[in-house]
Amino acid sequence: ALRTHSLTSRALPGPGKAREVKEWVRKALGHAPDADVSVLVSELRCSELGCPPLETCIAVLGLDGTRLERKLHTSLAELTEADVVGCFQETLEGKTP
Repeated sequence: ALRTHSLTSRALPGPGKAREVKEWVRKALGHAPDADVSVLVSELRCSELGCPPLETCIAVLGLDGTRLERKLHTSLAELTEADVVGCFQETLEGKTP
């Protein structure tokens, strides 16, 4: 279900969307739901020139100190599983950390 924020009058994703994105990340990276990694998902306003007004930031933190971070130039509400898989594709192919 989407909520509406009174200051922006745009539809905001409920907490279920962030959970869904976290599941997509774990699935894309081959992590079991109970794996020793934390997946953080946040939606931020982007003020950089040429950047869409909202971006979704994803961080994957391992207990061993590993860290993957990705920014997607779309709102959390508009994010798809294909977007998530695509942003980690180079990592999956072994090209980037």
